[in-house]
Amino acid sequence: VMIKILGFLLMSYRIEEKIPVSIAEGTQLINHLKKIGLERLYPSRKIASSYFDNENLDLFRDSEEGLLPRKKLRLRCYPNNLDEIEYSMETKISSVEGRFKTSKPFMLISNKSLTDIQFLDCSYGILKPVVEILYLREYYFVNGIRITLDSDIRYKDLKCFSNYFFEERCVIELKAPDNTSLDFLISLIHEPRRRFSKYCNAIKFLNLSR
Repeated sequence: VMIKILGFLLMSYRIEEKIPVSIAEGTQLINHLKKIGLERLYPSRKIASSYFDNENLDLFRDSEEGLLPRKKLRLRCYPNNLDEIEYSMETKISSVEGRFKTSKPFMLISNKSLTDIQFLDCSYGILKPVVEILYLREYYFVNGIRITLDSDIRYKDLKCFSNYFFEERCVIELKAPDNTSLDFLISLIHEPRRRFSKYCNAIKFLNLSR
């Protein structure tokens, strides 16, 4: 069993706003933003993220209750890469000061599977992989704001591969520097912001929190 000790890297805080919509609504919003200068930042690509939690699912429960500070831990890769798949370990922190993310490369030993990995966290204890989330991400940029559109979202139970769920919605996310005017973000997209956590949705839709 592989056990890693988690640490933090300091990063600047940022604003993150999520707008869950239907597929048709998401397409309409992107087309509207293109009329005011929205440009594609990178080619779209598939993303696979495996989320970690302890036996009590405390990271999930803290997120559901909106407790601060809280975190999410995931291993991310891009399955369609033609070369060898590279993983990164990402930690998302939510605190009273704001939100930030750390990311660093992770090497998966060739004779080990994802389910063999464990992390030791100073607050949550032993963390193991719980769910894998796959989706297609489109990357855009307008007026200094990064905008992504995630669609074809699929949730999979890593302990029971036959337990999976297809998300009906897609989600648009705005990511901006911490000093960005919230009024300016609303002027870009008027639709109401709503809470949308892929990890929490996965736990609930796969009935893993019982």
